[in-house]
Amino acid sequence: CKIQTIANDTFAGLDTLTNLNLENNLLNKVPTNLPSTLNILYLNRNQIVALGENAFVNLVSLKNLYLDSNKISEVNKLAFNGLVRLQKLHLVSNSISSLAAELFAPFGQLISLDLSNNNLKAIQNSPDIFSSMTSLTSLSLAENGCSSLPLQSFNHLQSLKHLKFDDNNLEGLIGSDNIGTLFAGLHKLETLSLSKNFLHNLPTSIFRDLSSLQTLTMKSNRISGWNNGLFKQTSALRSLDLSDNSISLVNSSSLADLSQNSNFQMLDLSNNPLACTCDLRWFRDWVNQTRVDIANVDNYVCNSPNVWKGKPFLSFDRTKINCVWFNLYFVVGVSVASGLTVLVFCVIIYKKRWWILYRCYRLKNCCVVSEARYQPIDYQDGHELVFDAYISYADDDYKWVLEQLLPDIDSGELSPGEPFKGEFKLYFHDRDSVPGSSMISSISDNIEMSRKVIIVLTEKYLSSARHKFEIDLAVMLKSQGVIDDIIVINVCGVSFACIPKSLQRKVSKDEFLLWKDDVDAIWLFKQRLKAELKRMKDVTEVIA
Repeated sequence: CKIQTIANDTFAGLDTLTNLNLENNLLNKVPTNLPSTLNILYLNRNQIVALGENAFVNLVSLKNLYLDSNKISEVNKLAFNGLVRLQKLHLVSNSISSLAAELFAPFGQLISLDLSNNNLKAIQNSPDIFSSMTSLTSLSLAENGCSSLPLQSFNHLQSLKHLKFDDNNLEGLIGSDNIGTLFAGLHKLETLSLSKNFLHNLPTSIFRDLSSLQTLTMKSNRISGWNNGLFKQTSALRSLDLSDNSISLVNSSSLADLSQNSNFQMLDLSNNPLACTCDLRWFRDWVNQTRVDIANVDNYVCNSPNVWKGKPFLSFDRTKINCVWFNLYFVVGVSVASGLTVLVFCVIIYKKRWWILYRCYRLKNCCVVSEARYQPIDYQDGHELVFDAYISYADDDYKWVLEQLLPDIDSGELSPGEPFKGEFKLYFHDRDSVPGSSMISSISDNIEMSRKVIIVLTEKYLSSARHKFEIDLAVMLKSQGVIDDIIVINVCGVSFACIPKSLQRKVSKDEFLLWKDDVDAIWLFKQRLKAELKRMKDVTEVIA
């Protein structure tokens, strides 16, 4: 029969009824006025769509309640009021999508709860939702597509022995649980099923509190390996199912904890893409020697390399694979990689050699106090100055500097009795450098003892790493206020694209001197250079 409705007085007088089976009917709601003496109630495979407030309030003796395969989508937070003696609740294959925080409050004696095959994609953010069920030993949340729940959800289930969480989407939750909060406190848990959860990353601490775990099932995931120590705390583990994953290599570190576990009895690695290479030799030898039952090992098949693809795993052993060439390739590969690394390192060191030498020199100066090389001619903001300007030029431009730049500008002389008749004290490397000093110390010290830096731009100048370093150092010292300014002289009409970026802004603003071999142009050039050398520091000026 297909019962659709039940009258309120249908069970009147049945004062000793303890077991009532109403399966396979067309009931669309929970009948009222059911005998309060009931211990077991079957309402499976009906058309019930909702569990309203106080739906079972008078069933104070009920121990087992079965509501599987209905159409329940709504469960009132007070639906289970009165079920204080309930021990087993099955709500399998319904459409429940949410659980109220107070829903399970009456279930202090509940032992088994099955919520599998519902629509619990996300359990609301209430970490205490299961906290009242301190007697619960079995919980199933399988086949819900669940991807989100509070990490502390199970922490109060101190009596839990069996947890089934298959066919969900827990990779994000478990993969990010680096301290093992999800299963924390489940010291009595004996079986844990996490199949079909898209698992890839297994944090080392995820099973840290599962000291009583005996059976762990993680088949049909995307696991390719795990860190040594994952099974360190699962000393009671007997069976591990990792079939249908992405495991290609198993080595001594993978099975270190399991091999030392005297309780461990069964390992299933069926349908994994094993790579039958030299790296798998240890596992192949272990299979021959271990007392552990390797489930379905007769059906294991090599997935790679091509020479072994499709062949039985048990036909693979160290006598049938030549690892000499592999080792040779490995050594050659490592050698080539090391050589390339050293080469790249050397190239970088070479390109940055001036800056490296400069930093070493500055570091040395922090530790060793050197004597001053010159007597000061001026002080600026407490900074000792010796030269009005430091001339930075290429060796090939020595003649131009000597014949065109220094005359009428420099106050010194190159040869006795042949003064340049200028009014500015310029640092000219071929004349003023101190014999025996390093190039880096000469550049650094003398730029810092100059008010300004004159850069003589030519193609030869720009091709030198040393002069690029001088430019960068000058720009840095100007930004720090150590020198007043940088005077750029474009001698050969160097194109804008070839000018270093650190000077392009200055050139684009026409803040440079252009040299032309013409009598009037030379006179104008000298006047502008003198004006630049006399111009005092502009504290608002910035070199990009």
